[in-house]
Amino acid sequence: MNRRTIHLVALSLLLAVASCDIQLQLFLVPTQAVSGTMFEIRVSAGFSGTAGIASGVLQLPNGFAMVGYASSTMEPVLASAAPTAIYTAEPGTHLVGFSGGGAPNPVTTQGTIQVFVRTTPGLTGTFHIKVALGVANGSAWIAQDPPQTQFASINDAAHRKSIVLVPAPFTDFAFDSDGLPITGGGGTTARPWFSSTCGDIDGDGNADIVAVDTANGLRHFRSQPHSSPPAPGTVWTEQGAVLTPASPAARCAIADLDGDGAMDVMRGDGTPIFRSGTQWVVGATPPLLQPGSDSVAIGDVDHDGRPDVALGGHTSKTLQVLLNNGDRTFRDSSTGLPNFPGQPTTHDTVLFADFDGDGNLDLFWVTNAGSFAFLGNGHGGWTAATLPLFVTDGDAVAVDIDGDGVLEIVTARGTVLRYFVNNVFAQMTGTGLEALGTGATLIEALDFDRDGDMDLAVASNLDRLELWRNDSTGRFTRYLSSGLPDQLVPGIVDLTVGDIDGNNWPDLVVTVDGTGVFAFQNLNTGVAPFGAGCSGLGVQVPTLQAIGSPTRGNAAFALRLHSTVGSVLGGIWFDGDRTHLGTAPLPLDLAQFGAQGCALLVPPTFLSLGLIDTGGNLTVPLAVPPTPALARATFFAQGCAFVLTANPAGGVLTAGVAIRID
Repeated sequence: MNRRTIHLVALSLLLAVASCDIQLQLFLVPTQAVSGTMFEIRVSAGFSGTAGIASGVLQLPNGFAMVGYASSTMEPVLASAAPTAIYTAEPGTHLVGFSGGGAPNPVTTQGTIQVFVRTTPGLTGTFHIKVALGVANGSAWIAQDPPQTQFASINDAAHRKSIVLVPAPFTDFAFDSDGLPITGGGGTTARPWFSSTCGDIDGDGNADIVAVDTANGLRHFRSQPHSSPPAPGTVWTEQGAVLTPASPAARCAIADLDGDGAMDVMRGDGTPIFRSGTQWVVGATPPLLQPGSDSVAIGDVDHDGRPDVALGGHTSKTLQVLLNNGDRTFRDSSTGLPNFPGQPTTHDTVLFADFDGDGNLDLFWVTNAGSFAFLGNGHGGWTAATLPLFVTDGDAVAVDIDGDGVLEIVTARGTVLRYFVNNVFAQMTGTGLEALGTGATLIEALDFDRDGDMDLAVASNLDRLELWRNDSTGRFTRYLSSGLPDQLVPGIVDLTVGDIDGNNWPDLVVTVDGTGVFAFQNLNTGVAPFGAGCSGLGVQVPTLQAIGSPTRGNAAFALRLHSTVGSVLGGIWFDGDRTHLGTAPLPLDLAQFGAQGCALLVPPTFLSLGLIDTGGNLTVPLAVPPTPALARATFFAQGCAFVLTANPAGGVLTAGVAIRID
């Protein structure tokens, strides 16, 4: 598996001053990384002694910058320039140092430090990274492993590794956490992170992150592209806190709860937080059956156009539904749902989805102590359904795995449940997910390659992060070329999906307890649909399809509009943005103009008109120049067939397509 991580592991922090000993155990460097992206460094070392301070020094090439670090040791570890003073760096490089320690420890042991590095966009070629370990003897630092202080003399295979920076992606995901809080552990400004969720809070088309920091509240991080457009990845900046001070260990969901056009946050303990301009306001406490819920789902239960809320109880073992009154208040609608006080679970997830296909939202609640399913009647009433026996694990996702329009429930242990008949769910076999076994604890669904079927991201609470690819029939195999690290930081507690760069390819966000929040950008290219088209009287929904691949230098690339009515005027339009038409936010409902069910998804900034032929086709050539700056650039398109009899507006629209250049 290609890996973008450099593994840099453990520094001793408990060394004796007089009889200290530190030895490098492992120093791993990936063979490749993408220029402009982030990667991880780990060093493994064993140490012994009675007390003291140890150090680790990295020699990084210029153009490689440290952006964060984490340690697994119990003693404080801090980035420090002090131990670098005894070393001489080679030309074209710079040194990064770490030190820590203090408590007596008479036995040999080891620890872990991980360093997160970002490279300058456009920097390519082969580079070398070196590591040296030392100890403090009184007030002076001593180089110990190796004993040399001149990095030019450190050339053995254990302490010197090579990495190749390449200009194009070679895997599907790249480490993309520049600006996120990824420093922690071992006393290094550790924070008890619990979960993260994604949503476009500021309306710029990019998903923001709201992270639950149980020591400091809800924190909001906004993503923006790099100043150099060809560079992959984003830069994260922390915005004003959503809520302070400390927050309980509860997940959050993002939605426009009050219908004012601004995104709000519902915390898993039932606390609504409304966004008013640039400020956040805590709403009135809903009528909670019991305190102690920690999971949350959002959906329109009663078809009134307002988002309702489901809360799953972590310590109370209570499932509750709150219907939205539309005035920033909620009312209870939980008759028939379980409420068993005094029977806590250790992890739970609640899902809103239409499992039986009747158009009404149903409920699924999975916990470590048991799982429950309830069918909704569309008015806030619930009927218990029967589930087969299966190993319950506390996390699940609702997803159509085989593309037949019916949602299945997939748990992190690989159990797949499907509604059968008469309030009964059945277990599906032959999906390949049985191989997940007992290690997986978190699961999310995403079509990472935009091939039309849903894939799965799976994580363990240790350090593994995996991608399972769907063959379009509902059978999954582990995808080993994803670029996601199979060793991250121990303590993964949450996994979520969001389009953090606004290009219509799903990205991943991982929360690690005690360390922070990690993002992985999807580097896939091609053409991917979004939104929905519309039909009219005597004409079906037109489609917009790609001819060829949007690869730099492909002069034959084109878009084709297909309509079931030919010999009429057609149009295809383009823009680099899909969020606004002037100051009006998109999508724009066109019912007000006589096109019922139609929405403008892309601003018609660049418009190409032509006659749809008798076969129903209009082709617009889009030759892609061989310009390096176009790599991973994204633009958006939508089309229209002008059929005057279709509706009062005289036209029907396609869905949108995102075009990401390879």
